[in-house]
Amino acid sequence: MGQNSRLESGTEIGRMSSRCIVLVDTSVLLLISEGLASLEDFIQSVPECRIVVPDFVVEELKKLALQGGKRGKLASWALSNIIPRFEVTRC
Repeated sequence: MGQNSRLESGTEIGRMSSRCIVLVDTSVLLLISEGLASLEDFIQSVPECRIVVPDFVVEELKKLALQGGKRGKLASWALSNIIPRFEVTRC
């Protein structure tokens, strides 16, 4: 049975109690920022899941924002408008 059976039964693993965790990467955040994907649709597509952004994704967005250009503007927008809606976790 192993680890998957613990997740399926909903037992708490460490401090996590959600049955599902969705890790969001930089490309997803940039797609949402550009309007090519809907933030609300994304959230609704995983209703029982915790949506988590790894800290290294936030750092990557900060670097992109400093570079400027189109991707920099999208990254800056993501940092201001999307990241505050999700949990950021240290990896």
